[in-house]
This record gives sequence, C-alpha cells and structure tokens, in this order.
Amino acid sequence: DHYLLDGQSVALEETPAPITIDTGFADITVHKSVYWSEHGPVMKNDKGAWAIRYAGMGRAIKTGEQWYRMNKAKNHAEFKAAMRTAAIPMFNTVYADAEHIAYYYNALLPLRAPGHDWVPILPGHTRNLIWNDYLPFAELPPIEDPPSGFVQNCNGTPWHAKNGDANPKADAFAANFGIETNVNNRSARSLAL
Repeated sequence: DHYLLDGQSVALEETPAPITIDTGFADITVHKSVYWSEHGPVMKNDKGAWAIRYAGMGRAIKTGEQWYRMNKAKNHAEFKAAMRTAAIPMFNTVYADAEHIAYYYNALLPLRAPGHDWVPILPGHTRNLIWNDYLPFAELPPIEDPPSGFVQNCNGTPWHAKNGDANPKADAFAANFGIETNVNNRSARSLAL
C-alpha cells in the first residue's frame, strides 16, 4: 500500500469501487478497491503492483468534444482549432476541402526528461520520470497544402506521408518522442500510386 518516491515512502491512494452484478435472480455487489499513485493508476495482483502512465490520461471527457468539433468544422481554420484541443492522443489525421489538403501527425507526445531510455518499463522511484506536459499541437509534424495536392497515411511514419520534399524532417524531433519510422506496406503502396 506504499511505494518509494525520491527516497520517501508514499501511500497509494485507495478508493472503494463496488461493482454490482445483476445475476438475473439477485444483485450481488463485489467490493474492490482502485489504486492511484503520482505516476497514475496502479494495477495490483499477487506478483506486485505496477503504476501506469499513458498519453491522454485524464482527457477522456474532452475526446468526444474534439471529435464533435472536428466533424462540425466548416473550414480548415475551424478544423485546426478542433485539433488544438489535443484530447485525442493518437490517430494520424487527413483533412481536405475545396481549397486545402493537410496531414496532421496527431499525437500527445510527452515532454520527457532527457537522459533515459524510454522504451522499456522504467523504475518508478523518482519524480523526474513523471511527465505532465505534451508537445503542443503547433509543434507536431504537419503537411499543409503540399504542391502535389497529395497526402496519405496508413498508420506509418509521418516522415513519408507524401512523395517529395514537403515531408516533416525526423531530425527536428527528439528520439525519446518515439515517433515511428516504419513505412508499412500500405503506406508504400499509397506512395507508389
């Protein structure tokens, strides 16, 4: 019920979470607890406890609002304003109207402390590994109105969302953002077409 953080013992937050099950004959309430740490939600089992931190944590309510505003946008400016909500933590997005075409690498990229390998599971004993902010939408790799009038994305890298020189440059982004670099088969076929 405690964890070490910066050399101090910190209590996990515990909240009762009764779950009522309708069996068809009678309702049965199972009493469980949910746990929270400064890292985020905690999963506990007989082998230990693991804190989880993920992009978009705490933004679920705003996600529906962003989808709504994206769908109701009447022009490119309104669509970009909806994208700035930054409530959808993923999904590459293509926009097109009679005057504009655009590709947005829509992601919540955590601003992480440098000097760590962010690929494996990290130890949770220090606050400097707890990130709270994200790269702003305006700094994500976009492609807007390329001369070819063509963009594509099939869940591949943003560095090859179109043919030619208008692609975002990978070296402009820190490696610890974890932006994918693969050109999958669907992306390769779209680019070839």
